[in-house]
Amino acid sequence: MSDRITITTNLSKISTLEAETEHEPFRVGIGNSKFITFPAIQDLPFEQADLVLSRLSHAEEDGLLTSELLSAWLSEEDYKALQAANPSMRTIVALIREVNSYYEETAGTEGEDDSSASA
Repeated sequence: MSDRITITTNLSKISTLEAETEHEPFRVGIGNSKFITFPAIQDLPFEQADLVLSRLSHAEEDGLLTSELLSAWLSEEDYKALQAANPSMRTIVALIREVNSYYEETAGTEGEDDSSASA
């Protein structure tokens, strides 16, 4: 056995490969020629992405506010712009559903991998 460590890959190489699969972020017009951008969850720093995914998945059962989800997902500037546009809750719920659908088309949905499927 050798004490030599073999590095299989590095973050720079992985980032380059991931950049090849990037797609346009979801942008929403909010009036007066302004728009907000929902960054792809996969492109967020992992701790922020984890927070957003957790809030998306468990918002209702954990009693989280929609505003907490949006403030974690959007930039501070975009969140304030959305607040200023004063959309109804019905509009916000439909918006979140549409953003989810947009990103699920590219990234897929949560599901089971082969290891958890029954034989």
